[in-house]
Amino acid sequence: MSKYNIISWTLKHRTLKEIANRVADVAVGWLVRPFSFITPRNKKKWVIGNKTGWNDNSKYFHIYLAEYENEIRPIWICKTRKERDLVRSKGLEVYRKWSIKGLYHTMTSGAFIFSSGVHDINYWASGKAVKFNLWHGVGVKKLGMKSSDLYDPSKLLTRILTPFFYDQSTRFIGPSDMMAQHFADCYRLSNEQMLKVGYPRCEFILSNQANILTQIRKYENEEIAENIERLKKYEKVYIYMPTFRDAQTDFIEASGIDFKVLNDLLVSKNQILILKLHPATRIKREHIFGMSNIVILDKNMDVYPILPFTDVLITDYSSIYYDYILMENKGIILFPFDYDEYIKNSRDLAFDYLTYTPGCKAWNFEELYRLLFSESKLVPEERSWVIKQFWGDNYMESNKKIFEALKGILKI
Repeated sequence: MSKYNIISWTLKHRTLKEIANRVADVAVGWLVRPFSFITPRNKKKWVIGNKTGWNDNSKYFHIYLAEYENEIRPIWICKTRKERDLVRSKGLEVYRKWSIKGLYHTMTSGAFIFSSGVHDINYWASGKAVKFNLWHGVGVKKLGMKSSDLYDPSKLLTRILTPFFYDQSTRFIGPSDMMAQHFADCYRLSNEQMLKVGYPRCEFILSNQANILTQIRKYENEEIAENIERLKKYEKVYIYMPTFRDAQTDFIEASGIDFKVLNDLLVSKNQILILKLHPATRIKREHIFGMSNIVILDKNMDVYPILPFTDVLITDYSSIYYDYILMENKGIILFPFDYDEYIKNSRDLAFDYLTYTPGCKAWNFEELYRLLFSESKLVPEERSWVIKQFWGDNYMESNKKIFEALKGILKI
């Protein structure tokens, strides 16, 4: 990543309204923060949240608690009315971050559970609560303190405006030995703070199709079910999920993909391509719209209910590669067309990309086009090796293991 701090990054990549909201959050937050260390906390009340909405590992652990662990009161904490109304419509308890009830429950809950950082919920109210970081992906990228001086703790203004970047989790999921060490190094954690279990979202996609469809009917909106039903009409379903670029350039346009040519190919083979962008991605989309066999999903939509019903993943440096590889009989095509640019302006890599992402690679659109005619499944030995490196041997039944770990920490 280029060398700039969090202040300059925010001014460059956030609107005035977003900046004003964040400044207000900090101003109120510093007033609230001291009280969060003295309020009594209920060990059996857990607040859960995620910065990009009701999705990711937080969502799937939330559903697990609501379905199977009646002794715990799980409460979702959100930032918008839309998210609140969505979660409430599923029969689950939810409050907005700065509402009276939201603040009360965050100030008195025994555990904060999140997929990125404690600011997914409310850092200012976390005080002496147990903080459990489910995280949101294994992979090859440098993160946190190792990614850039974005998180440089020597900068006083950054410490004042974004103290949550330096707040340590009580426990942090690192599924394998390699990933546990990687995350510990990136976030300055001890080995004792790491928990070697899998991800709740992966437990969902690895369950049988009947269970997946049951959960979709209960917790997803009609659009998800309609998309899945639509996919049944096609011989093969591709899903393109490029990772987020910190530089915020229009990398889709830079990729050189000729969407008209690609769409014609898909039509001729009765296949379909789903495009799902990272929630933080900001690009122009005019050159993608209007294609019969290319579907653009809402970038804030939870894609995990759809993944089991796809056949081939196209991605680049995204952690979705490692989630997808857990599902058997799926193909993967890697499309790192901007490798040099990505390393220069977005993320240094902690592990060698070529070594730790085996499989078919296309370095430009012409190569990608040709690979769409080819077998794209990893050989069993490569797949097993990648799973061992990034997931270890203990990634199944993750929800139960996380639940038991939290009970142990809280001494319930």
